[in-house]
Amino acid sequence: MRSPLPAPFALLLAALFAACSGQIAEPSGSDDPSRPGGGGGPGDPGDPSGPGGGPLGLSLGDDLDLYSRHTRSEYRYLLADLLVGADPTLRGEAWRTVEDFPENGYVGYYRHYAMVNAGTRLASQQLALARALAAAFVTSDLYRELCSGARCAENVADELLPLIWRRPLEADERAELIAFHAELPAKVRDEAFFTRLFASPWFHFEVFPPSPATDRDRARKRAHLLALALRGSYPDDALMEALEAGELDDADADWEPHVRRLLESYPDRFAVLFLPQWLGMASLYEEGTPFHEVSMRTVMTEPALIFASLVEDGDQPVTRLFALERNVVNGQLADLYGVDTGTAEWTPAEATRTLFGTAAMTVMFTDEETGFPNPIRRGAYIVNRLLCRSIQFPSSEVQSEIDRVLEEVPEGLSPPERMAWLRENPTCASCHEQFDHHGLALEEIGPLGETMETYYTGDPVVARGSVGELDYESSVDFVAQLGATDELHTCFAAQVHSYFSGGDPVDARQRLQSGAAGAFHGVPAKEVVVEMALLAFEGEETDR
Repeated sequence: MRSPLPAPFALLLAALFAACSGQIAEPSGSDDPSRPGGGGGPGDPGDPSGPGGGPLGLSLGDDLDLYSRHTRSEYRYLLADLLVGADPTLRGEAWRTVEDFPENGYVGYYRHYAMVNAGTRLASQQLALARALAAAFVTSDLYRELCSGARCAENVADELLPLIWRRPLEADERAELIAFHAELPAKVRDEAFFTRLFASPWFHFEVFPPSPATDRDRARKRAHLLALALRGSYPDDALMEALEAGELDDADADWEPHVRRLLESYPDRFAVLFLPQWLGMASLYEEGTPFHEVSMRTVMTEPALIFASLVEDGDQPVTRLFALERNVVNGQLADLYGVDTGTAEWTPAEATRTLFGTAAMTVMFTDEETGFPNPIRRGAYIVNRLLCRSIQFPSSEVQSEIDRVLEEVPEGLSPPERMAWLRENPTCASCHEQFDHHGLALEEIGPLGETMETYYTGDPVVARGSVGELDYESSVDFVAQLGATDELHTCFAAQVHSYFSGGDPVDARQRLQSGAAGAFHGVPAKEVVVEMALLAFEGEETDR
């Protein structure tokens, strides 16, 4: 049975969390939460000053001044790194506390600058995690490494806390923690000590100075932001050694080896952190409702692992995320797709031919009423998420007019005829002309990749035609051509850059297009990630 915490320690934690209630942000945070750095929206792509201080006016990671608490994925990766060698039962209890957390809210696409609400319920959940994590941690390899001798508190203050609190301790703070450890009853000393450390807001919230005071502080901020973005956890040993040795203090320090090493070491982690946000799956990733008895996290993990395989391969462009040679499935997904892999583990398998046929996309776009993917939603998704255009949807003020128009749609129209009728209406035309044709080009791709030959109305599905400069003979052909376009490749680079910098992907795409048009076409996905990370944090112009 776990020992109860000493009453004074419990009161200390209560006071700690009471001080953390409300919104967590740096005092000099943005006066406009729509973007980091404050002050208005994206600038003119032709203006080199732009919204950020990087080349082409791109936002920089250094500009970030408003931070978030950890996402569930980040908590899972932190626990995985902290609890190597820990008692499996206690480790499982710590993991289960993460499942009780409300997922962090996302603002825009990326979570770097979401406002943080820290109320009493969240505080109690963070305390529950701290207690479970502390109980497991004192059975871990890292605990044995730090606390095998008499200098446990000193080692923790000097080696562990700079990692998990993302800052060095002040001298008086260090002394107070060491004294606190010494004063605790021996029976509960280490578990209570680590509960305090893991309950700290510095553990749960990603907080950095918006304007670091020294070159070392700036390098430390970059190192931790990169580690969080690439592996969802604290910096690895090599990055911390380079940081503490001063190798990253200079403005022209070489970060590329560290970016490559982290990406090559943790492609699955990076993919799970980045891809659900890019493809609009972040909230669904933690949804509790199963899809055909398959957990939603499993469903939403498949596209991330497909992307991870591209990064791990090193030579594949992002085209291969859309026109699939192979899916990546586990036993549950294999059964769902009707393929036999001979294993319950994640493994490559031929199943759906395109990303749009995966279970994840089926969940996102299939209408409950018809059982068919919604072409309007799919078209708008392509234009906004994959091409980084900015489709301004009607405001709430005109919703009553839209409702009136929908009531006037003639009966008996096929889905394409219905969409064509709406495009002829002035209220609807300006938006629908921009994305309807992209959605209609996908009509042969049904739920779970099934080839659709007729609509729910009985009308035949015809997926041949033109969208812009693309002439396609089938939906699969359209996806393959779309995935090979300069516009999609540039948008992908912009999305990756925005993930690292917290900038706006539409603005980033416009700036990259104006300064390096066509430069990312066919470039391996891994190289785009490395290049955009360096552009976001080093602020160096791309060679492309």
